[in-house]
Parts: sequence; C-alpha cells; structure tokens
Amino acid sequence: MVQLSLTQLVTFYWVAKLGSFQAAAEHLHTTQPGVSTRIRLLEEALGVRLLDRSARGAQPTPRGRVLVDYAQRMMGLADTIRQEVGDQRAVAGRIRLGVADTIALTWLPEFLARARGDFPRLEIEVEINLTAHLLRQLQERSIDIAFAAAPIADSSLECVPLARFAQSWYAAPAVLPKRRRFTPEQLAELPIITHTRGTHQHQTILRWFRAAGLEPRRLSTCSSLATIIRLTVAGLGISILSPAVVRREAAAGEIVPIAATKGLPAQDFLAVLPSVSPVPSASAVVGLAITVGADRSAPDGAGHKVSL
Repeated sequence: MVQLSLTQLVTFYWVAKLGSFQAAAEHLHTTQPGVSTRIRLLEEALGVRLLDRSARGAQPTPRGRVLVDYAQRMMGLADTIRQEVGDQRAVAGRIRLGVADTIALTWLPEFLARARGDFPRLEIEVEINLTAHLLRQLQERSIDIAFAAAPIADSSLECVPLARFAQSWYAAPAVLPKRRRFTPEQLAELPIITHTRGTHQHQTILRWFRAAGLEPRRLSTCSSLATIIRLTVAGLGISILSPAVVRREAAAGEIVPIAATKGLPAQDFLAVLPSVSPVPSASAVVGLAITVGADRSAPDGAGHKVSL
C-alpha cells in the first residue's frame, strides 16, 4: 500500500496554490521532476486524479479542491506540533527577515545577538525596507517574516503584536521660534520631513493636520528614517520621530521634542508572516522578537506580550 506523506501534501498544496509545477518547485527549493514525482505518488496513494494538466498550468480537479483544504489543515497541525512539542534548540536553516527602519534603529541588534545565542544553527538574512515593500515581499515569498508598522489589513497574513513606540514632533533647536507650546496651525507653517507618500508616517501627519482642518504648507519626503533624522538635525525641517530612535541625538542636544498642544498617536509594530505554511523556524523567531520588543519598547510605550 502506497503511503501518504506530509511532503506530498505540502507539494500538492503549493502546486494548486501557485498554478504550476515549476512555480511550486521554485517555492519549495526543489526540482520540477521532484514535484512531479511527489504528485504522482500522492495520486497513486489516493487513487484519484488531483490536478488537471490539460488546462494552462495545473488546476485542481474537484477532488483536488477538497484535498487543498485538508492539506492546509495538515500543514497547520504540523506547525503546531513543531511549536508545542519540538525543541527550540533544533531551530535551524535560513530565515529571511524584513524589518521596518524604526525597529532597525532601535532593538534589531539586540534581537540578532539573542537569536545567535538562542538559535546557533539558524541563519538570519535581514532586509531593511518600508512596510509597503515588506508586505509585497511577503506575498511574493521573497522574505519569510516582517517586522512592520500597523495597521495591516490582509487576510492572507498573520499579524502578531510586537512593540509600541511613542511619537513626538522633533526639530533642531535653532529651527524653533521662541515659544513654549505649538499649535497645529503654527507647525503647519514649518517645513516638514516625512517618509514617502502613502507610508504610515506620511498618513499620520496628514491625518493629524486635517483633524484640525489644516494642510501642511511644505512637506518633503524621504524613504530612509536615518536620513530623515540627519535632515532634521541639520535644521531642514521638523519631523515625527520616536524618542527611542533619537535618544543619542536628543542627549547631545542636536534635536529637541516640540511641545504641541495636540498629541500624536503611538505607532504599533507587528510581526507579520504568511498565515499558511510559514517556515518552520517562524514561531521561535517571532516569540523571541515579542520578548525583545516588549522589553525595549516599554520606556516609550507599552510593549505587547502575547502567546503564540
């Protein structure tokens, strides 16, 4: 009797999901003949045709569509077994991590140092990017996990609360007129530096001013948070920053918080991963990130502590 295997079910799921044997082979880091063999053995074990190869690509048959649901549930069960029964010291392989720059400039080094100690057999590749780009890379499966800014509305992604950062307006001391508190009307007249259009920070600024019936007069955009900080220190404009991000610049007196009559919302960050078939090491990595993020975010905003 031919036996079913989880590898066959995972392979079938990705062929059905991606629509071709070649795409599934690339996603699973194997060969197209290897994928074909797994599907053939699975069909022999069940005694039914699961994929229609006459159509363009590979589409599941009616029986195959039923199996897609079972395969997804089996993959989720396998992940649960790894999390609850497995030994984290066995976490190994490679994980591709995308990180928003607020986290990169605060506790990413500590996270990577602790990951090296906790998971010595795990190789972590890091890419720093804007949240919009990170989410696209997750959908394309070119990264495995993202530490990204909330909110995220995508049912194909699982989001785990990770950290919270307070936010404030900042400026170089020479930029500010001599007054104690600033209204939105007064700040709208100053040059403002922000992340690129459509980003969370850019939208936060627009909402903040529009709530007061205003539009900022001069808004300059930049895709790098580190560069936004340097431009703010240079006196080229004011910006919204987290106290955790500019601790060194504030201690040196290069930048000062602006006392505004209207506060800014805190910015939440999430660990984001595909809801279906995340890499086996994902749970361990996210668990460590929650611990580090909660510890490091607490001074500037309460970190979230949740269980996976």
